[in-house]
Amino acid sequence: MARIDEEMLIDAEPGVVFRYRLDFAGTLQQYNPNVSRVVQTGGKGPGQGSRYAVTVRMGPGFTVTSEITVTEVNEPALIADHASSSAGAAQERLTFQAVPSRKGGTATKMASPSRPNPRGLSGVCSIA
Repeated sequence: MARIDEEMLIDAEPGVVFRYRLDFAGTLQQYNPNVSRVVQTGGKGPGQGSRYAVTVRMGPGFTVTSEITVTEVNEPALIADHASSSAGAAQERLTFQAVPSRKGGTATKMASPSRPNPRGLSGVCSIA
């Protein structure tokens, strides 16, 4: 199974970054330009067990609707989710760590390893 690791430094306190990322319905479209629609379909507000229908533009004229389920929350250190659609599935674990800011104060190192599992690609290509 493939693994994609991303890491970024954000000049804000971990709790602020954590709450922003946990609010899929309110913020996902702000930081992912490929997302055209987010509707919460389960759970009460942001948090563990919340589910979302997310429409993602995959290319010109091609969209996929994914279901994202928040599977684990440990404020302000961890958000885990599972996304699935007709195109495949992925597990993501976002971690939030306080680090010194270059401007003084506290920043957040956010790490995001994900494990995509595309469907319908066997025999066409392989992911190393």
